[in-house]
Amino acid sequence: MSSRAIAQEWAKGWPKLAQIQKAVQTNPALVHHKFGASDKLTSTYIPVGLSVVSTILLVPGLFKMYLGFGQIEP
Repeated sequence: MSSRAIAQEWAKGWPKLAQIQKAVQTNPALVHHKFGASDKLTSTYIPVGLSVVSTILLVPGLFKMYLGFGQIEP
């Protein structure tokens, strides 16, 4: 298959993709932010919580690697 034929097949999907995007953008039920209490939870508290937990788990591991704890010696 030539590159021109591939480009023509690829271009066939664009109108369908644009149609789906338009349908999603015009449907108000699919909008993520509605400025309610759940927006604060999903956009702020969950990412901050994940960052805090990952930092709490990461720092002791880095500290132990730096000091050489748990090293297997031959």
